[in-house]
Amino acid sequence: MTAPLPFTWPWALVFWVVNTWVYTPEFRLIGRSVGGNPVPAEDRGSMRVLIVGYFFALFAAFLLPFLAPGAALPGDSRIWFVTGLVLLIAGSALRRHCFRVLGAFFTGAVTIQAGHRVVDTGAYRWVRHPGYSAGLLIVLGTAVACGNWLGTAVAFVLAFAGYLYRARIEEQALLAALGEPYARFMATRRRFIPFVV
Repeated sequence: MTAPLPFTWPWALVFWVVNTWVYTPEFRLIGRSVGGNPVPAEDRGSMRVLIVGYFFALFAAFLLPFLAPGAALPGDSRIWFVTGLVLLIAGSALRRHCFRVLGAFFTGAVTIQAGHRVVDTGAYRWVRHPGYSAGLLIVLGTAVACGNWLGTAVAFVLAFAGYLYRARIEEQALLAALGEPYARFMATRRRFIPFVV
């Protein structure tokens, strides 16, 4: 059995350098969120659910190519590897855009802050949770780079379930805090993909 390209030299070097770039701001965000501060009640455990779901999604993306090599994506694995890297980079670029657009409102835990308001600029013009869309792209990119359709499907479903739970908790908190302006925001855009879902 041939190891997936993210575990094969020299492809591994490229993959893990890109992953370091992708995840550095994510670890900073999580560190700020759990660094001695109590998680706000409005989070309702969604940060923990999201982190655990994300971990299992990535675990599936990495493990299933080894357990089910017969589920390799068809064609040249190098094309899937590059496609996965493009998705990883696009997802991280979108996440960083969301960090900039939301500013202090972008937190690891669902947090209602003083002066909280609806943000509907940048990617938020098109979807309610573009930061979560970006997270899904990152998971999808990782799984596709590993070149296994079963790993890709399982990873995406696990990540989607985590982000869906998180989005519902966040929307309930924002509706309770912001009322009609957030209800209007919700009514005019989909959660993750414009015009779809």
